[in-house]
Amino acid sequence: MSDNRNLKQLVRKIINVMPDEISDDELVCIILNLVMLYSRHENWPKIQNDVGINIVMEVMGKKNDVRRAVQDADDFLGRIVNDI
Repeated sequence: MSDNRNLKQLVRKIINVMPDEISDDELVCIILNLVMLYSRHENWPKIQNDVGINIVMEVMGKKNDVRRAVQDADDFLGRIVNDI
C-alpha cells in the first residue's frame, strides 16, 4: 500500500471505527502495535521526533489561527471606535 491515496483511505477507515474518546494507555497500545507490526522499533527515535515536530506545528498553526482571529476582531472594533 505505497500509494498515498490508499493510505489516506485506510486512515479514514481506521478513524471511522475508532471510539469517540480514547485513553492515553489505549493510544500507546495502538502506536506500539503499529511500530512493532512493521518492525520499526529501531526507527523509534526518528518516528518520535517527527511526530513531535508535527504535533508542535499543528498546535502552533491553531494558535496562529486564534491570534489572527483576535487581531481581526481588534481591527474591526478599532474601526468601529474610530468611525464614531
